[in-house]
Amino acid sequence: TICHNFCSFQALNVLLNDPSSDVKTEIVHIFASLLFCRMNAIAPHIQEIIRYVTARCCDGDEIVALEACEFWASFCESQIDATTLVPFLPELLPILLKHMVYTDFQISELEEEEELAESEQNQLPAFSGAVQQQREDGWAAGKSYDWPIRKSAANAIDSISIRLGADMLTPLLPILQAQLTSQDWRVREASLLAIGAIADGCFQPMKEHLPQLIPFFSQMIKAEQPLVRSISAWAITRYSNWFFESVDEKYFKPFMEILMQRALDKNKMVQQAAMSAFATLEESAGIKLVPYLPDILKGYMMAFETYSGKSLLVLYDGLMTLAQVVGGPALSDEKLLELFIPKLLSRWANLPMNDRQTFSLLECISYLAATLGEGFVPYAKAVYFRCIKIVSDVLEDYEKSKAAHAQKVDYKPISKDFLVSALDVLAGLAEGLRGSMDSLVEGTPLLELLYRCTKDDESTVRQSAFALLGDLTKACFSRVKPHTKEFLQVAADNLNPWYKGVCNNASWAIGEMAVKIGNEMQPYMEVLLDQLIPILNQPNWDRSLLENTAITLGRLGLVCPDAIAPTLPRFSHMWCWVLTTYREDAEKEHAFRGLCMVISKNPEGIIPEFRQLLLSIASFRQPSQALGTLFAEMLASFKTLLGSRWPEFLNKIQEKTRNELVSRYGLA
Repeated sequence: TICHNFCSFQALNVLLNDPSSDVKTEIVHIFASLLFCRMNAIAPHIQEIIRYVTARCCDGDEIVALEACEFWASFCESQIDATTLVPFLPELLPILLKHMVYTDFQISELEEEEELAESEQNQLPAFSGAVQQQREDGWAAGKSYDWPIRKSAANAIDSISIRLGADMLTPLLPILQAQLTSQDWRVREASLLAIGAIADGCFQPMKEHLPQLIPFFSQMIKAEQPLVRSISAWAITRYSNWFFESVDEKYFKPFMEILMQRALDKNKMVQQAAMSAFATLEESAGIKLVPYLPDILKGYMMAFETYSGKSLLVLYDGLMTLAQVVGGPALSDEKLLELFIPKLLSRWANLPMNDRQTFSLLECISYLAATLGEGFVPYAKAVYFRCIKIVSDVLEDYEKSKAAHAQKVDYKPISKDFLVSALDVLAGLAEGLRGSMDSLVEGTPLLELLYRCTKDDESTVRQSAFALLGDLTKACFSRVKPHTKEFLQVAADNLNPWYKGVCNNASWAIGEMAVKIGNEMQPYMEVLLDQLIPILNQPNWDRSLLENTAITLGRLGLVCPDAIAPTLPRFSHMWCWVLTTYREDAEKEHAFRGLCMVISKNPEGIIPEFRQLLLSIASFRQPSQALGTLFAEMLASFKTLLGSRWPEFLNKIQEKTRNELVSRYGLA
């Protein structure tokens, strides 16, 4: 409405002096909207707008000031000439920095939160996957309270730095230098927040100043105030890539040691900030951490002995990140494993089965089992049988619950979240151990229990059950094979896109079983195609669901091409479109090989979508030799089939793509 009815800047000009807070807030909001829908109309007046919004940033009404602070992110995202802001930065930046300083009230709230955290030693952590966003959003991380003005001001600094880079740093540095020596620790803390906030936009021009800043950071990370220690850990890690540009250890090793020391801080907020910062360091350092693994793992376990609640959640995230970046082989040394795996398993063994702290711990164990692979074998048996017991106990408990309910007796069963966690750990074992999983499964009731889980009334249980089914099929199919009929039927029954996670995993498990049993899939093809093709032909479904469905269809084509060939026109367009942008891996290879097999049985069926087929083949940049040969043979056969029409079809794709195909597959 604003964009449609906007006539001229003068129409708003009469309201610029209106004292009403509501009017001022609305004007700033209108200016932010006009940056995108009427940029040309307001461009001649942009200096007046900047001047007005800057004044509103220090308005006495916090709602007005908040709206004004949020304006700068919109300004930087728009196509307006950002250099018009440069002359106003000496006035604007101090205002934003002032909003980033904690007030007495905010500090009081934080102290209350910290006292509460200290008293709740066994508070339930969320699953560890939530920690990643916390690490990326430092000015809000680790705090229950969300003060919009502080966050918006920091976000404005961040946005301006990304848009202006060094042009913003020139006026900002003198301000920061003055504030970093302030007697007020809150001002110093806000300056550290600003230094971290500008890392994305000013990383290159800041590099020359970092050698002088490092000693200051080293002092601040040991400051008396926990908030200063916390923000220092976050801010310094924003420049972690800089530490690895030098071939020596002048900065890297001390930096790593300082963070680990702070991870052992007695203050929970500092613990979490330092451990999150260390996880960010891990992502930047990667395999450069390998020589330091013994010291890092010892530090983790020292923290593990004292952490509780949310601090444990962050620690588990750090351990999983470490395993991810250095890789399973680097961590699989027996002496390294002895430093941390037994302690994790001991903690699990000492927790009651229904203790909700086990969720994040089991997520960590599952990830480590999958990553360490054969290195986890010495610990696998104990983990496996405890998970089997959890699955069995929870299922049995729910049977008791049903019986009690039928008799109208009050009975609270064990949460099925514990069942889901156990299934996920078993999936991690199967993924990591591969062939070694066979001996664990032999003689145990896992497959019978798993079948019951695939028919559970809770979707989260079925989702994890089908994920485990797929992993077991890959790891030890000889154990799954006697049950394939039952599992294929129940998987087909769960191809319901309204339960995205369940449908995704059921589809994937079907594809894994298809690759293993080959043309024995024939009896199930009709029902599977009737389920899978309609899902693929709905472009509004989740992308990952479409990709999994396309891959499953391709795998079915690999083993039963004659059954799929008549249906090729029903799904070929969406199949090619979906997998054009899919990553190149073994699953995509299987799918394309399957499509080639299907096309060989019904070449006419792909002609209406031949352009999309060419694009999807061109998107496969590095096919295996076998797949490349299939592509070449198939395209050559189409060149013969189409005859004089071949150039017409080939010219429907862009010249660059066309030339690549001609060169790669000898189509000249």
